[in-house]
Amino acid sequence: MRKSIVSFWRREDAAISTETVIIMPILFVTLILSFTFFDAFRRYNLSLKAAYTIGDILSRRPIVTAWDFEGLANLYEFLTFENGEPWLRYSEVRRGDVGYEVEWSYATDGNAVRDTNSISALLARMPVMAVGERVIVVETYSTYTPPLNIELPTQNFENIIVTRPRFASFLEFDQSVALPAAPVGTY
Repeated sequence: MRKSIVSFWRREDAAISTETVIIMPILFVTLILSFTFFDAFRRYNLSLKAAYTIGDILSRRPIVTAWDFEGLANLYEFLTFENGEPWLRYSEVRRGDVGYEVEWSYATDGNAVRDTNSISALLARMPVMAVGERVIVVETYSTYTPPLNIELPTQNFENIIVTRPRFASFLEFDQSVALPAAPVGTY
C-alpha cells in the first residue's frame, strides 16, 4: 500500500486540464476571501487614521464652533470614502478633584452627547492626567459592509482618540454660532 501511494505521488503524467479544474475554484475562492478581508482591514485603517487626523486638527485650534464640527465630519467622510452614515462625537474632558468631568460635548447627526455620567465608559482609554488638565476626545462611528457577500457580517468601526490641546490649555467651544437650516435648492 505504501509503495502504491508513493508511486502515485511521484507520477508526473497527469492531465493539466484536470489539475486546472481541481485547483481553479480553490484559487478563485482564496482570491475573493483575500480581497474582502484586505478591504475590511484597509477601511478600518482609513477610519482610524481619519480619526487621528481630526483629533490633531482640533488640538491645534483655540476655539471651535458647530460649523467646524460639521466640517470635520465631512472631512472624515471624504478621508474614509464612507458612503454610509458615519457620525462623530467631540468632547472636552477635564480631570477634576474627584474624577473626570465633561466640559462640553457635540455630536453630529443628532446623536447623543457625552455628559459626566457617561464618561465612565471611556475611563480605560483616558490617559493619566493631572488635576485641572483637559483633553479632547474624538469618537468616530461608521459601518462597513463587505463588497462581496461571503457571509462576513456588517462591521461597526468605533474609534476613540484622546488628544491634548497643543497651543492652549483648553479648547473653547463657541455655542453661540449655530448651524443654519438645511439649504434649499442646488448649488
